[in-house]
Amino acid sequence: MRRLTIATVTTLALSACSRTGTIEGDVYVATQDGDVRRGTGARVYLVPEHADQRLWATLDTLCTQARYWQQSSTASRREAIETAKRFWENQADSLAREAEGLPPAERTQTLRYSEQLLVDAYDREERERLALRNLPMASRAATNWLRRTLQLSYAEASVDSTKSDIDAHYVLSDVPRGSYALFALPATRITTDGEDILGWRASVEVSDRIRQQQLDNDAKLMFTVMCHDRGKTLPVPESD
Repeated sequence: MRRLTIATVTTLALSACSRTGTIEGDVYVATQDGDVRRGTGARVYLVPEHADQRLWATLDTLCTQARYWQQSSTASRREAIETAKRFWENQADSLAREAEGLPPAERTQTLRYSEQLLVDAYDREERERLALRNLPMASRAATNWLRRTLQLSYAEASVDSTKSDIDAHYVLSDVPRGSYALFALPATRITTDGEDILGWRASVEVSDRIRQQQLDNDAKLMFTVMCHDRGKTLPVPESD
């Protein structure tokens, strides 16, 4: 992999009279432990600055919708937990009724099995409710939804795009001079500090030179950070 650096490096001009330039760099994140996770195969979109600002202005709405997604997801999990509990309660009740007409030894064994079904059902319910209360504020479902929404928006507004290679290096050539934003999405799931990253976003000014723009920790997009900065943190599920 090419040398990783947070600084933006500008090299020699390709041509003094050129009206286009080149943008290149690496896509990666560095964890707190010092590991580097490459964005191999990441899709990198080039979007005019005015379009990027227009899309970014919709983030408040997107965060609100993602919060609704999280609430719906939480409600669905609660309903599934209740449905499973009722199922095993009915199973245990049916066994208890069947035990009434059985010989003493079989009745005792069946009643014990019925009681064990209830114990297991309530233990399972408690574990699942505990997991529900401990869901991270940015659930994977909400993160994936927001990532897909941003991807569709930036893909439609882009004037060029490319994929990073096996070394997580990308190149955009023959880019007209002007102000742009780079928006990149990982090809596979990348997690850092316990949370999936949405992608990377960075502003870039293109002249008649080769511009090296790293898409790194300074450019990474994290769901909780993005929405928290705008006062749109996702709710912690209520305790039952």
